[in-house]
Amino acid sequence: MSDRRAELAQNLTALRERIAATGADPTVIVVTKFFPASDVASLVELGVTDMGENRDQEASAKVAELEELGSRPERVHFIGQLQTNKAASVAAYADVVHSVDRVKLVGALERGRVRPVASWRCSCRSTSRSTATAAGERRRISSPPWRSVSQAATCSPCGA
Repeated sequence: MSDRRAELAQNLTALRERIAATGADPTVIVVTKFFPASDVASLVELGVTDMGENRDQEASAKVAELEELGSRPERVHFIGQLQTNKAASVAAYADVVHSVDRVKLVGALERGRVRPVASWRCSCRSTSRSTATAAGERRRISSPPWRSVSQAATCSPCGA
């Protein structure tokens, strides 16, 4: 076992022990930003099923390399804000897209999907913010239109 794989195994074991001590059973998403595909391949061999990335260019290249190695995780998550113009690229490799915040994005993801998936899994984020009107009054608005987004895709609210 290489030194790096041993280090990853040790860290993963420590994480699993901390989780077990809580009695919880969360889905662990290993965020691999700035780490090489070889680390992800080692983690997959160690039983990791979910990886996350927040940069499309890095994620698409990493997933392609993992597929070549035969080490693609069961689920690839795209986390963080996604621009509509990058949705088709993300749809080609992601199994789960977090923070879907507008109907237009759901349509772009659908158009870009090349792998068969039963349905999109996504997390829809709903936030509230204040805006100033021309008269200087403060008014609360909700963004995004939660019902429209959730009807367009299979979504669950963040934290659900």
